[in-house]
Amino acid sequence: LRPLLEDMRLLYSARLEECAATLSIEQVSERVRIMGDPDQMRGVLGNLIENSLLADATAITFQTRQTDPYTVLTVSDNGHGMEQDIADRAFELYFTTREHGTGLGLAHVHRIMSAQNGMVEIQSSGSGTEVLLYFPTQAEVAS
Repeated sequence: LRPLLEDMRLLYSARLEECAATLSIEQVSERVRIMGDPDQMRGVLGNLIENSLLADATAITFQTRQTDPYTVLTVSDNGHGMEQDIADRAFELYFTTREHGTGLGLAHVHRIMSAQNGMVEIQSSGSGTEVLLYFPTQAEVAS
């Protein structure tokens, strides 16, 4: 997982700089493995990074924890967040609060996570947002 997250930070470095934002990777061991298609995971993470930047976040953080049988990747930001009624509908296809939004991004995230036997949830209090991505854990072989 960590190399994928590092790739995303590099891929979005210019966009982050343009928005005067940082992306940090915390508590993500080199040994953490997840099951999932890397290209689809790039799409999921890219969507979440972009949403954070559109919410005026200046700090985005990737962090993991284990809750068997899942590895939970939390993508948190300090953006303007969303009210509970908005968060409740965020994964609905074509639902958007943006003038030029399509309502496809978070619906796409939800579809990809479900297709890979994972889950996704949003926690937001109106100030900052956390998106929790639940990936089925891949057993690590001791070396």
